[in-house]
Amino acid sequence: MRHPRIVMLILLALGALVIVCLAPGPSPHTSPTAAGTGDPQPVVGADDPVIIAAGDIAACGASHTGDEATAALLAGIAGTVLPLGDNAYPDGTSGQFADCYDPSWGASKARTRPVPGNHDYHTAGASGYFGYFGAAAGDPSKGYYSFDLGTWHLIALNSECAEIGGCDTGSPQETWLKADLAASQTGNILAYWHKPRFSSRGDQDSLQAIWNDLYDYGADVVLAGHTHLYERFAPLDSAGQPDATYGIREFVVGTGGAGHASYAPVANVEVQNDDAFGVLKLTLRPASYAWTFVPEEGKTFTDSGSSPTHGAPSAPTAAPAPTPTPVAIRFLKKADGGMDAFNTDPSWQPTINDRYAGMVMYPPYSDRFTFYAGEGFFYLDAYAVYVSPGRNDTGTSIQHILRDRSGEPCYIPWGGPTAGHPYPQYAADVGNPAFRDIMVSFITQKLATNPLYDGVYLDDVNLDLEAVSCSGGPIDPRTGQVMTNQDWKRYLVEFLEQVRSATAKKVAHNTVWYLTALDDPYLIREIKATDYIEMEQGFVDHGLTSGTGKFSWLKKMQFVDLVHSLGASLLDQDEDIRDTAGQKYGLANYLLFSNGTDFYSTFYEANPDQPWTVYEADLGAALGPRYSWNGLWRRDFERGFALVNPLGGSTRSANLGATHSDPWGGSFSSITLNARQGTVVLTR
Repeated sequence: MRHPRIVMLILLALGALVIVCLAPGPSPHTSPTAAGTGDPQPVVGADDPVIIAAGDIAACGASHTGDEATAALLAGIAGTVLPLGDNAYPDGTSGQFADCYDPSWGASKARTRPVPGNHDYHTAGASGYFGYFGAAAGDPSKGYYSFDLGTWHLIALNSECAEIGGCDTGSPQETWLKADLAASQTGNILAYWHKPRFSSRGDQDSLQAIWNDLYDYGADVVLAGHTHLYERFAPLDSAGQPDATYGIREFVVGTGGAGHASYAPVANVEVQNDDAFGVLKLTLRPASYAWTFVPEEGKTFTDSGSSPTHGAPSAPTAAPAPTPTPVAIRFLKKADGGMDAFNTDPSWQPTINDRYAGMVMYPPYSDRFTFYAGEGFFYLDAYAVYVSPGRNDTGTSIQHILRDRSGEPCYIPWGGPTAGHPYPQYAADVGNPAFRDIMVSFITQKLATNPLYDGVYLDDVNLDLEAVSCSGGPIDPRTGQVMTNQDWKRYLVEFLEQVRSATAKKVAHNTVWYLTALDDPYLIREIKATDYIEMEQGFVDHGLTSGTGKFSWLKKMQFVDLVHSLGASLLDQDEDIRDTAGQKYGLANYLLFSNGTDFYSTFYEANPDQPWTVYEADLGAALGPRYSWNGLWRRDFERGFALVNPLGGSTRSANLGATHSDPWGGSFSSITLNARQGTVVLTR
């Protein structure tokens, strides 16, 4: 007979304060830890984010009440909920999510960021899982995504590797992960998925490349489920060996309520319990994290402690994996008034075709140009009705515009006063079916009748009502009330999807990238409805900031990665370039992310009669994504590399080891870049 016992262990191990309370029931297993001096437990800040995690959660039936017990715990803890996969048993169907998961953990759905498990994929494509969680679960073809909480970067990954093209080096998820980690190095890192890399049930070797990447970039914590118990590992290196300095601490939390299982603890397991359902509460502080296993009512086992965060190892375990991708500078020219003399002169037409892979043109003036051989787009504002009626070639009119409560017109706030109006363009009601039909008909007819145009370029694709100006806001004709921002986004995206479905030719959007959160479902739908997204100010935009905030360089790079992950390409329009230094910075940023289908555009030295050597620079194929190098951002190519020091960075110098050149005629063996500088280096 097992006698009840309570044991308190205080492990002052390698800077981590750990308190383990052992109560009646199967004894948790602890492994010895090296002696050391523990740091005082940090004070919890009022604004420190909290996450609550567990996997293997819900099953229907009178005998399955574990998920209800853990859901009751969620109700008492504020924070972001992370379901760690196998969320609805046995097969993750829509019905099982509705009948089993939703009545318990569904109460916290609005604050949930999930990952899928193997049982979720018992239904083809995990359609029940993605259908239930919607945009919060990421792209259904991937199931991985990332987001920030306070000073922490959280990465949700998909451990069902066979469903998403693998998890090994060079797979879509692993390639995305490297780029995401590279763009988020300034914060602390926590990753989570379903099947643990290491567990007493057995290791998942298919996740080795994922673990390597996380270790290389200094990840602090990994959470997983799948094994129906709780266990905490010592911090481990990329080989699964103890590493008190840079190791990743893995928590296996398969205790959401579906069932229990027992396994003998393997090496490096510090704590294990197999009879208590519960959730793991993690408090994420700027320089540390604290954990508490919270058991279901009636159980007394717990495990709590804290640990400082750490940076990345001084030397990565492997160089960036070679993944050659053909990349050239695909120049797109905006055919403004400065191009008129060239487009109408036959002697310049061969040069235009040779230099410009793409061109945005302005009908009806450009309708007569039949010589252009690249990707030609005709310009059209997405929701403008012009104050001057003669400019409304589409057939739209003042009857299609939005008005305020007093009946006064709403405008697109751009340009100066025109003919007694504050702006030259009214703002159309993009929710009006008649307006949509007229615009779609104009687009399809223009593309069908003019072979010059390979697609349409839609300007002012703005997913926020700040792009509509009128007193008190526009009135929604469908409700009679002031239009909400959500309805504006919905109407605009529905219109864009109608355009997309109406033509097989290319569609480009000029989008203000920072108007919505990167996980906004309407932004996801908008990107999926286009072939190209233009960033009007590119990375030379003087409005960008340092750090990781809404307007930061890093956030804009994350936007680029999002566009690529959804199958669209970028049009990097560097409007603010005024000199060679700006040209170097703009091109280097473009080369950091270009996947071979992205366009680059600027008005600086970009006409047919200006020197073109810089834009003909041939670096060959890209050997991998961008990465951090000597305090700079770098991307390697077969015949050179691009370097960028974003704004806010310290001046950086590097010895290149040999004499190299650049497309501007320079020759050097070392380089110094101040903040907001970049360059392109040719090695051969």
